[in-house]
Parts: sequence; C-alpha cells; structure tokens
Amino acid sequence: PTTRGAARRGVAWRGVQAVVSSLGENGVMVILDNHVSKPGWCCGNNDGNGFFGDAYFDPDVWVDGLTKMATMFAAVPSVVAMSLRNELRGPRQNSADWYK
Repeated sequence: PTTRGAARRGVAWRGVQAVVSSLGENGVMVILDNHVSKPGWCCGNNDGNGFFGDAYFDPDVWVDGLTKMATMFAAVPSVVAMSLRNELRGPRQNSADWYK
C-alpha cells in the first residue's frame, strides 16, 4: 500500500516531468536546480536547508535525489544541465575551507 506521503511525492514527480516536457515541446532548454530540501521560501541562514547536515539537508537524501533526477531526465534532450546545490549558506558552512 502507498502512504499519503509517497502518493504526494509521486504526484510531485509527475508534475516535474510534465513541466519539463512542456518546456521542451516549446523549445525551452531546462537546467534542473536543487535549491532547498524542505519546500518553502528560500533563503535564510537558519532555515535548515543551507548546508550539509542541517536539519533538512541530509547528504544521503540529497545524493538520492540527484541520482533520481539524473536518471529520470538522462534521455530528455531539453534538459541541458543540473546544478548540484544552489546557494549553500548558513552557520555550518566554513568559507575558509571552500577557498583554499
């Protein structure tokens, strides 16, 4: 049996596929963008979405999501790129390590 959460996720994935398909049919190139893990308005330094290990940014779930998107859209010609994560931020980030 499917849980409500799983059913909602299925609807969401079908929605993403429909949007990408429609954009491609209309000649629009698509860049898939992972912006936040928990749906909502972006971005705050303490929203739990900003950096690896934050409340809503589980690295394992993130990799699973990237894998699903890459697999789902691998053969779709209008999908030309995919970002890994947009706007890393927050108190857990260490800018000094990023710029070594």
